[in-house]
Amino acid sequence: MKLIKVITRILAVVLVLVSLLGVFLYHASAPIRKERKETVELAQKYAHLKTDDAFYWYNRDETYYTVSGKNDQNQEVYVTVPKDGDKIKVLAQSEGLTPEQVVKEVRKKYHVHKIEKVTFGYYENQAVWEVTVNNRNKTVSYYTLAFKDGQVLNKVEDF
Repeated sequence: MKLIKVITRILAVVLVLVSLLGVFLYHASAPIRKERKETVELAQKYAHLKTDDAFYWYNRDETYYTVSGKNDQNQEVYVTVPKDGDKIKVLAQSEGLTPEQVVKEVRKKYHVHKIEKVTFGYYENQAVWEVTVNNRNKTVSYYTLAFKDGQVLNKVEDF
């Protein structure tokens, strides 16, 4: 009987800790959920986005939020909203590389241990993919590739 009480108490403590962790994670992710919601709403209004497949948050010189999906003409597009809300940019996905193609290119050129993140944004007024990687030597590198042709525009290695 004592064993059942001990197990019940342990399970209750574990349940409380898991619940607290869930609440913490939910609140910690609130800003990104808010930005995604606002970006999708703007993309629907100004770019006639009908579906949203992915959300990207690019944060280098400036912050950009991008949502990918299909517009009302069934074209696959990227809709990018600068954080300052200045000018929404719409780009056909067919005009450049996919995230998978960019990852393949980075893996081919560099000694990548693990791809951490691929995000879409603008660097020096050019559409880009930024790939964040963990290297075999336990450092982090960032590679900024041109959306249209995959040319490496910037890299920060072994950070």
